[in-house]
Amino acid sequence: MKYEWVLASASPRRKELLKMVIDDYTIVVSDCEEKYTSEKPGDIVKELAQLKGRAVAGKVGDNTIVISADTVVCVDGKILGKPCNYDEAVNMLSSLSGRKHQVYTGVCVICKSEEKTEESVFSEVTDIFVDELSLKEIHDYVISEEPYDKAGSYAIQGSFAKHISRICGDYNNVVGFPVYAFYKMIKEKGYIK
Repeated sequence: MKYEWVLASASPRRKELLKMVIDDYTIVVSDCEEKYTSEKPGDIVKELAQLKGRAVAGKVGDNTIVISADTVVCVDGKILGKPCNYDEAVNMLSSLSGRKHQVYTGVCVICKSEEKTEESVFSEVTDIFVDELSLKEIHDYVISEEPYDKAGSYAIQGSFAKHISRICGDYNNVVGFPVYAFYKMIKEKGYIK
């Protein structure tokens, strides 16, 4: 069966990464409120991805596959969101300096056919090791404006890359979409050949 593919995200990074697997898809942005009840980061991102995916799945017709995702940065079990201002960005980057932290991405895939709706969800985690940062390095990065729409106040694919000594896991997961795990899952489900 041929499906229409829908990405439930306006993220330019997710759009770019999904193109590595799916050539032709449309974007329908979820307008749901992002509230969660889970406590563990891996469960939180799955729950948020499901919320987004279900909101968009309710707007599309049959023979459609909806893909949604959510990413969080976590240090010592504490989730770091997107900074609202200079001080928040400085505080987040200071908390990551010289330490290991995790990036979790949850992905939800909802396949709507005439017979049934099938939902699959998973999360991926990547460990990131950040070098010791000086106050000047933090300041210079924050005033670059790059941190402001990024969870944890940094973009691994941007100029912050020079401060990352190593990663353990999927690089694309940190950018915002675990390409390998997603491809493997939709292949196993028979959504692509």
